[in-house]
Amino acid sequence: MPATSGTSNYLTNILFMDYNTGFVTGYSGLVLETTNSGDSRFSLSVPISSDLFNITLSLSQEIFVYGTCSAVLYSNDNGSFWIQRNTMTANNLTGIKFLNNITGFSSGQNGTIIKTTDKGSTRIVLNTGTNV
Repeated sequence: MPATSGTSNYLTNILFMDYNTGFVTGYSGLVLETTNSGDSRFSLSVPISSDLFNITLSLSQEIFVYGTCSAVLYSNDNGSFWIQRNTMTANNLTGIKFLNNITGFSSGQNGTIIKTTDKGSTRIVLNTGTNV
C-alpha cells in the first residue's frame, strides 16, 4: 500500500538494512528512517543541508550518505550520530561502493573517483584521465 513520506522534499534513494529498518535520502539534507517496514518514518538530524543523492552500507553495516557539494556523511550507529567526511573534491558525488569492511570507492561529477582504505577517514583522489 502506498505511504506518504511526510515531507515535501524531493526523495532520491531508499535502502533497507533488514526487513524492518530502512532509510530514505532527499534534498536539503533529508534522511528519514523507519524501524517498522515503512509504516511510519521519522527524520534524522544530519549536520548538513546539501541535497543527498544516495545511501549505502559498508559490508559491516555502517551507513554512508552522499550528495551535492561533495557531501559524505558516515554513521556507525544506525543514524543516531553522523560524521561529515571531507572528500577532497568540490564535485557532487553520485555513487559509492565498498569492496570489504574498510575499502571503498566514490564516484561523481567530472570523472571524480575517490578511494578509501579506512572507511573514509582518509581518501585518495584518483586520476581518471577523464572529466565525464
